[in-house]
Amino acid sequence: MRRSFIHFLLAFFVLLSGCSPHRTRCVYLSEKREYKDALDCWDSVIKNNANDRNAYLDRAMVYYLTGQYAKALQDISYANGLKPLDIDDVNLKANCLFKLGLPDSALTQFYVVYSQDHNYKLVNYNIATTYFENGDATNALKYITQEIPHSPECDSCYGMQAMCLFELKRYRESEQAYSQALKCNPARKEYFMKRAACYGVLKDFKQAIEDCNSAIALDSNYSDAYLLRAFDFQNSGKQEDACRDFDKLKLLDSASATKYGSQINCK
Repeated sequence: MRRSFIHFLLAFFVLLSGCSPHRTRCVYLSEKREYKDALDCWDSVIKNNANDRNAYLDRAMVYYLTGQYAKALQDISYANGLKPLDIDDVNLKANCLFKLGLPDSALTQFYVVYSQDHNYKLVNYNIATTYFENGDATNALKYITQEIPHSPECDSCYGMQAMCLFELKRYRESEQAYSQALKCNPARKEYFMKRAACYGVLKDFKQAIEDCNSAIALDSNYSDAYLLRAFDFQNSGKQEDACRDFDKLKLLDSASATKYGSQINCK
C-alpha cells in the first residue's frame, strides 16, 4: 500500500510539473549528451502528441547540437506555427541559419533577439560574427565592443575584436585584444599565432617569434605557426632558422610550402 502511494505521489508531481515520465527521460538523455537516444525519445513523444510544441523545440536543440541544422529549423518552424517563438527560440533559429551559411537571414533573426533585449547573452557577439563573415569589419567591431562589458571572460569575444581591428589595420589595438583573449584562455594556439602576425606587421619580430614558439609548444605540428615563424626569422636575418622551419612546413603542409616557397629564400 505504501509503495503504491509513493508511486502515486511521484506521478502526481510529474504531472504537476508538466512533464510525463517519458518526457523526463528525453530531457535526461539530452542532458547526458546521449543524443541518438534522445532523438529517438523525442520522436516518440511527438508521435504520441503531434502538437507538443515544446517537444519540437527540445528536439530542435538536439538536432542543433548534432549539426543537423536544417532539421532543427524544420522543428522550430513547426513550433512557431503552434505558438510564436520566444527570444530563446529565435536565437536558436538564428544560429541554425548562420551554421547553414545564410548570414543575411541569420542577421535578421539576431536583430529580432537584439530588439527584445540588447544585452541577451552573446547576441552582440553573434551579430558581430555575422557581419565579419560578410566582410563588414566596421559593424562587427561595433557590436563586439558592446558585448565585451557583458562577457568579460569570453576569450572568443576578444578574439573577434582582435580580428576586426586587424582587418581595419589597427594592428597595435589588435595585438592588445589578442593579449586579453590569451589572459582568458592561454591554451588557444590560434591566439598566439594571430598575435604573432600583429607583431610581424609592427616589425617586432622578436615578440612574433616568441608567440610562434608558444603556439608550437601547444601543438608541435601547427603548420601555420612554422610558416609565420619562418617569415619572422627571415625578416630578422636568421635565414638558417627560417629554412629549418620551411623544411618542417613542407612535411606538414606541402600546399602552403608550394604557395609560399618563392617568398622564402631557401634552396
